[in-house]
Amino acid sequence: MEPCRLRQESHVGDEVARRVSEKHGVKVRFEIDYESGFFTTFDSTGMNDEQLINEIMKRVNAIAEAREMFFNEETMNEFLASKGIEVERKRSRRRRVSRS
Repeated sequence: MEPCRLRQESHVGDEVARRVSEKHGVKVRFEIDYESGFFTTFDSTGMNDEQLINEIMKRVNAIAEAREMFFNEETMNEFLASKGIEVERKRSRRRRVSRS
């Protein structure tokens, strides 16, 4: 992956993680290394089984939403445009109709 694209994805990933963290009330972070993606951790000390399951599900939902947002081209373009980064738009192909 080219460095510019990697840097753009990193910025988008950080923004998505921030938005999802805010919405779900859990800390989600985005990392790019040998295993890129969204991550979250929590301290389960003193939690009973029900609390543990609820905390896990809250975080699973946050991570799922983060991945969905990250892979959404419209979300990425919106973020890049807000940072003043020019977004390359796909050109729609027009079909030429031959008139005879």
